[in-house]
Amino acid sequence: MIEQCINLRKQSDTFAINDLKGLLGVPKGKLSRFADFNAQCLKVAVGEVNQLTDFEVAIGLKKRGRIVETITLTWMKKCPKARIEAADERQRSRIGRIARRKATVEVIV
Repeated sequence: MIEQCINLRKQSDTFAINDLKGLLGVPKGKLSRFADFNAQCLKVAVGEVNQLTDFEVAIGLKKRGRIVETITLTWMKKCPKARIEAADERQRSRIGRIARRKATVEVIV
């Protein structure tokens, strides 16, 4: 979804929660609470995008009281060093990618 907006002038977009769920392919009735949607879908997707692509994505929440009304996605190009690291990660095996993202990889000596 972010790839379609890369070379446009705008670097952010605002979505209603249900619209973003539809774009991400979340089935209706699943992840109905925002906390579940955020933890199990949004943060995971943003982490993967930030690890594997040449762009950095950030999430902004607009709340009214305790209820989240809209989500703003902002993207920008990474610095050259970070782009090289992302390209290196794309060349590595998918096995262990989550552990490398969370920095919990154990090195065997």
